[in-house]
Amino acid sequence: MVALFHQGGIDLPIDHEHQGDDPARQKNGPVPAAGWIKGLEVRPDGIWGDVSWTAKAREMLEAREYRFLSPVLMHTKTGGRITRLKGASLVHRPNLDLTALASEGDDMTDPEDTSALAAIAEALELEPVADADAIMAAIPELRSKAETAEPDPAKYVPIAALKELMQDRGATKATLSEHLVEARVTEALHAGYITPAMRSWATALCAQDPDSFEDFIASTTPAYGHLFKRAAIPGLPADASAPPETVVQSLCDQLGLKPSDFDIR
Repeated sequence: MVALFHQGGIDLPIDHEHQGDDPARQKNGPVPAAGWIKGLEVRPDGIWGDVSWTAKAREMLEAREYRFLSPVLMHTKTGGRITRLKGASLVHRPNLDLTALASEGDDMTDPEDTSALAAIAEALELEPVADADAIMAAIPELRSKAETAEPDPAKYVPIAALKELMQDRGATKATLSEHLVEARVTEALHAGYITPAMRSWATALCAQDPDSFEDFIASTTPAYGHLFKRAAIPGLPADASAPPETVVQSLCDQLGLKPSDFDIR
């Protein structure tokens, strides 16, 4: 029955004297609700409901104008099994033997307040039925434990360590960025897109606005590429694989000098 209530997803009405189940009353006028069943739970002594009462119904209960609740149940044809709870009514003479809503000396307690107390009790690891006095008594002990407890190192990091970590990360990121900028500018220089005199400007632009630097490279012809190419020497390989003695001899032949005039080390 509780499972079906939760599956339905709507509050169940509580009226007066089963007005909602009387076809004549339903046709001839409004059937005001006294409250709404917002939740159901199974307890050792039965099924209990979390009810939100209307202001008028609460006054009537506090004045003991109504004291009993009569559930409206659906059951099998033989009556052997209850299948669903449709709602309930405030009555003077219930058909079932139920606990009175307002007994002698009882104070009406807001169900929402009761639910809140139960939630607080659960958070404090107390029994759900713990009253306000038990909860208030447990708070100082909980505060004392929180003040003296060591934080879980798997979940918390000291603030000083966190600051140091962030500073190191920032320094590492800045150093890495400098290396990347330097490498990119050097690449552009060797490719002939900029000259050595333009290196400082290119480095500043690449560091501050990498996209603009890349746009400049993409739209520029490598006009200075010849400055970074190895000069070709007649009679020698272009890849500079010849030994130093051969290079010196070739230069001497072109200049009319003798290799002995050079100190090759």
